[in-house]
Amino acid sequence: MLGAILVLGGLIGIVYVGVATLTSMLLFGWLLLVGGMVALLHAVQSRGSNFFWLGVVVAALNLAAGVVVIRRPDVAAEALTMFAALLFSPAGCSGSSAAWWCAGRRWR
Repeated sequence: MLGAILVLGGLIGIVYVGVATLTSMLLFGWLLLVGGMVALLHAVQSRGSNFFWLGVVVAALNLAAGVVVIRRPDVAAEALTMFAALLFSPAGCSGSSAAWWCAGRRWR
């Protein structure tokens, strides 16, 4: 039963790509907000430690990112796609160059 529901959800996601993208960005934004609130609560509870200000900065960044993603999910989706492209391009180039370099050598 769960498999059929997952297949149906996947088919709906394929058909309505824009709605699925915006929905996932809104979910991601809310997760950032909740994570920021939890991080801020943790920072307040550990205000005597050496890492208090680091916790506050991380919480503020999570909260700010969550607000931005919730207010502009379309722009956030484009930015996340660009970040993924910038991350995957050097990884693919280095993997390809390593494969080319290793193909010239005889490994036994």
